[in-house]
Amino acid sequence: MSGADSAPKIADRGDDSVRWWGSFSIDADSVLRWRVGPMRMWLARTDREWRVAHERGSDPFESALEAAELCRDGCESSPGAVRVRFGFRSTTDMFRVLPALPDRALIVRPEEPIHLPSGEESILFISIPLWIGIHTGAPSTPLYETPIFRPSDTWFGPPTVAGGSCYASGTRARSSLEDLALLPQRAVSVVRILNHADSELPLERIRLPSPNLSLFASQDGQLWTEAVTLERKEDGQSASIDLERGPSGEIGPTELLVEPREPMERGLLMRAFDGLF
Repeated sequence: MSGADSAPKIADRGDDSVRWWGSFSIDADSVLRWRVGPMRMWLARTDREWRVAHERGSDPFESALEAAELCRDGCESSPGAVRVRFGFRSTTDMFRVLPALPDRALIVRPEEPIHLPSGEESILFISIPLWIGIHTGAPSTPLYETPIFRPSDTWFGPPTVAGGSCYASGTRARSSLEDLALLPQRAVSVVRILNHADSELPLERIRLPSPNLSLFASQDGQLWTEAVTLERKEDGQSASIDLERGPSGEIGPTELLVEPREPMERGLLMRAFDGLF
């Protein structure tokens, strides 16, 4: 498995108009194929069934991208692929494929440990692994969802009920966007950290509340969350979290694709940092 630093800074996606998400149509008894980073996915439709198959490669930073290609001879999934069938009275030709953020909080480490003095702030760019979801019907309803590449499990907080199960990011947070690999299977969060407490803040592990974030697409097809501000007002590991209405203004125009899994109150206080205090 290759490391994060071996990934290209900007993935070679070929035609910039390619979007692996959106609304699509499929004839009965046909099969469409996707390739998003390390995942290959097949979607088949009959008059009474939807069938999904998918398999993942071993490199989470693979940058391949194909969307809704019609399968012909020799386009079958491998014997080891995961297969799921869904029965209906009847199926329609329209469906949607949408990205989704992780269903647990994401834990990320800076590229190198950062010490944030009292009264200072830092901006970090965080790469978030994505899920892929299939939605059918009118109104659109979720049919199937799975990680494009499942992140590792990790624990955040004390080893008691005060802690919680999370996902590990798999990449390091960067201080410059140019140093972050932009890949079709990952979104980017711009996180601003304010230390208004009297003591220094060591940034060793940061908890990003992925289920509370939305997904946006910029004109070049890159996926983003809204900009996040973590404000530490008192000594300790907690911070209030504030979400902007969209990504950082420097990104340019974006469109909202997916609402958060779980809405969050503005200014919510949460355990956001973990390190040696």
